Amino acid sequence: MVPWFPEHPMGGAEFQARHTVQHLRRVGVDARVLTTCVADFRSDWAVNALPKGAARVGEVPVERFPADKRDWRLFDQVNLRIMRGEPVTEPEARVYVEESIRSRALEERLARLGPDETVVYMPYLHGTAYWGMRQRPGFLLPCLHDEPYAQLAPFREQFARATGVLCNSRAEAELVEQLFGVPGLAVGEGVATDLAGDGARFRAKYGVDGPFLLYVGRHDHGKGLDTLLSFFGRHDRSARLVRIGVGALPQRANAIDLGFVPEQDKLDAYAAATALCVPGTNESFSLVLMEAWLMGTPGLVNARCAVTTDHVLAALGGLAYEGPEELAGCLDYLIANPEAAARMGRNGGRYVRRNFDWDVVVARLRGALGV
Repeated sequence: MVPWFPEHPMGGAEFQARHTVQHLRRVGVDARVLTTCVADFRSDWAVNALPKGAARVGEVPVERFPADKRDWRLFDQVNLRIMRGEPVTEPEARVYVEESIRSRALEERLARLGPDETVVYMPYLHGTAYWGMRQRPGFLLPCLHDEPYAQLAPFREQFARATGVLCNSRAEAELVEQLFGVPGLAVGEGVATDLAGDGARFRAKYGVDGPFLLYVGRHDHGKGLDTLLSFFGRHDRSARLVRIGVGALPQRANAIDLGFVPEQDKLDAYAAATALCVPGTNESFSLVLMEAWLMGTPGLVNARCAVTTDHVLAALGGLAYEGPEELAGCLDYLIANPEAAARMGRNGGRYVRRNFDWDVVVARLRGALGV
């Protein structure tokens, strides 16, 4: 169950839900998505833009239920304080879950599920998961980060109530136990491993020559791109920054903003890049890092992110940096040592195929859920 499920997923949770259900159905599991009629994360969470009832999104059967009215002004006041890391009282934490996205109609549907039906709630920090779990306990796939939301008292209750906690990475499972005192099972997120990219084709199509660092993802502050842009704005380097994705962050000198590109062009960009940079500190998996590794490209990750740093160390697939000087040194090393960079990329590809191929992840998931 996810709070919204658009035709074209914009966020990681709904993207993961879509592909997980697809692959479960392909091995005979009767899986589907329960969600609200809200269009997506960026929409008003009380506006039911999509029709209620049964629908299909590609191969995925979906049931949508109307979202309830909410006091968004009160929610925003509390949410802003949480985002700033300011202390929040227990009554304010209650406001956060009470005025988040919620659907009592969806909760009634959960209450009618049979005893042999299993529910997986994702992610943890929205009202659909919190209130749904109170109506019908199930598995939690939290997409957890070490962030202020995880400190709220209602979520301690939520994790304690869960039948089990399914995690996208080993580092996330360790964080679950550290914060909530319950075990997390590192199931992983599935990755399509039959991908292919052509770096020369990307360079010819977009006119990009020379070494470049690639960023793929939303162009917002939460993904760490602003610090990466600031770094390229202050340092006159031979390498350029190429960024793919949508958002409103400003352009910088020595950076190329391609916006949204076709999927094959993204794969070609991975293959052409000197390295993929994942600058964010709040990652529970990082699909883009896995995709880059499958194209043979090393990763540069923020050392303050436990998840991506653990991936890089386990795979021997790149370098972790802390601060702009280390980022510069890592990039310079990869440019000067192409054989070492290529070896890191190959190591990463082997790591992905061994641990996160869909067949591997679906087998783990079925074992955890007992389906």
